[in-house]
Amino acid sequence: MSDMNMRNKLTKVTEAAKNGEHITERSKSAGFTVFLAFIVLGIIALIGLSTALLFYGHWLSAGIFFLTSTVFSYVLFKLITADDIRNL
Repeated sequence: MSDMNMRNKLTKVTEAAKNGEHITERSKSAGFTVFLAFIVLGIIALIGLSTALLFYGHWLSAGIFFLTSTVFSYVLFKLITADDIRNL
């Protein structure tokens, strides 16, 4: 019985998140800001890792991590400059 109640609550939350009508713009903005902050921290960590690998002579691994961080940076740029997120 309690499993069905939890399932109904989860369904309601999922529908509210999909429609976006019940979520305020302030909370959407805060969530997007936190998401972007974690992406920036990940990019910084990847650049640091690639720099450390470069110092230790692992050229190929450093290149892969640097390439990954540039791809994430490009995705971050496209997310920030997007007019409407649904058109991506």
